[in-house]
Amino acid sequence: MDEKYRLAIPYLEKASQKVNQEGSYYFPFKELGGARFMLSQYARAKDTLLIAEKMGDAFPLTIGTLGVCFDKLGDRKNAMTYYHRYLGLNPDNTAMTKMVKGRLSKLE
Repeated sequence: MDEKYRLAIPYLEKASQKVNQEGSYYFPFKELGGARFMLSQYARAKDTLLIAEKMGDAFPLTIGTLGVCFDKLGDRKNAMTYYHRYLGLNPDNTAMTKMVKGRLSKLE
């Protein structure tokens, strides 16, 4: 599965370079950040997903993934902030929600 993300990254990088970051078309950044996350490139995923968020991406998966990135990078404060935001956006009992609640109980 990692291979498909590795193969997608160059295309997503090209697509994101063509997008005006002052606009609201964040899809290439969201997908590039997700691919980097799946390859455990947490710092690069975080940076890319923060661009998507700045452009207007407020979907629960993006916010939750940012929390995980910060968590993996040892940034407890930002991890908790994004985990709480995720829970505010997505209170349903999903696997990610369970993981976020478990991590918050350890971080707080």
